[in-house]
Amino acid sequence: MGEPMPVKEGAGPNKSAGHLSLLSLPILTCRMVLRTPNLGDAEQIRIALSDHRLTRWFSRNYPPPKRKCAVALVRHIIAARESGEYLTLMCFDRTSDKLLASVGLSGFDWVNRNAELGYWVTAGKWGKGLATEAASALCARSFKTLNLHRIEAQVFPSNHASVGVLTNLGFVREGASREKQLKGRTWFDLEMYGLLRKDFKG
Repeated sequence: MGEPMPVKEGAGPNKSAGHLSLLSLPILTCRMVLRTPNLGDAEQIRIALSDHRLTRWFSRNYPPPKRKCAVALVRHIIAARESGEYLTLMCFDRTSDKLLASVGLSGFDWVNRNAELGYWVTAGKWGKGLATEAASALCARSFKTLNLHRIEAQVFPSNHASVGVLTNLGFVREGASREKQLKGRTWFDLEMYGLLRKDFKG
């Protein structure tokens, strides 16, 4: 999980429902600083996204990015936040500034106050609760500042660690879409999880 998703119908800036410019950054957690990346972070991002152990869980095929592609990705992330299209935050260790994870929101539907959550953790840092920590912080800030009513997430059924993150935060499994995602020549099922503001366990 974690790569940007297509914008849904009804998405885009709407001041009556909140806008990404209202979301104050960075967000601090016990172990991490969650912030929009800058060009100096491109190499760390490139290294993280070059690891197949991570990208095999993404919903789309993701070839290892070259340096120029990582720089372009950072620029696109910055522009997307400024336009309100989607939000991607990189999560850095508060002491070493080493990239540990990423968390973001996309698919904004400001009319119905919905968004979709995505996240990933660098392959060498799994099993430490970093995804839960980052996702919890972003959900809490988004429910409060952006006035969201519901946050959704999609996950491969076999990604048990990601399912655990969602259930820990109060997400509820709402169903499955059979063979919804094509990766290479293989169709994969996706499970849908939803979190209402009132059920958030952050």
